Amino acid sequence: MKQSNVLNKIAQLIKKNAYYIVLFLCVAAIGTLVSLSLIQEETYPLNPDNNGDSVIETPGGDEVGGDVVTPGEDTGVNGDNSDNVPTIITFATPVADAYIGQDYTDSAIVWQPTLNQYQTHLGIDYVATNGTRVNSAYTGMVEEVGENLLDGKYVVINHGDGLTTVYTCLQEIMVSKGAKVSTGEQIGTVGNSGIKEYKSGDHLHFEVRKDGTCINPYTYLTEDNK
Repeated sequence: MKQSNVLNKIAQLIKKNAYYIVLFLCVAAIGTLVSLSLIQEETYPLNPDNNGDSVIETPGGDEVGGDVVTPGEDTGVNGDNSDNVPTIITFATPVADAYIGQDYTDSAIVWQPTLNQYQTHLGIDYVATNGTRVNSAYTGMVEEVGENLLDGKYVVINHGDGLTTVYTCLQEIMVSKGAKVSTGEQIGTVGNSGIKEYKSGDHLHFEVRKDGTCINPYTYLTEDNK
């Protein structure tokens, strides 16, 4: 009986002060949420660094992340990167004072007077006076110098990425193997030292090769320096 009276009094007290009890609970809940939020910001603050960039500081003091990217901003990860654009190679004419005696052809056959036959001509013959300077068409390293019966005196320059230029029928070689050369630097002189094209007279036979295979030199020669 006494227990029942106590319970009735508690129920009446709660009913009479229900508004204040609910208000107290709401205030307590809000205070708890605010406290948790402040603790989280103190542990992982999002603060600008010295350059004004936003970084996340971990409890150990290390910075994680970098610039804050806004929606729609181009990060550059999937976009164009000018640093990766391949360099466009343009050759200089290897003999400045010359005319083309025999042009490049890899499909049509032309008459070869020295060999007395028709064949393709996988280079350009620059006709000039004996002793005219021959220049490197592009920056590179001298890969080979030498002389043989067919080509006469020759120079091979490596320009990197499998690209080489070949200069044959030289009268004189003026570089050595392993030497670094610049575009327009003299490497030799025009001559007629190879028997393969000796009936063509004094000239430079110029070839361009990619991975060892002759390709069209005009791929790298512009209208101004053909």
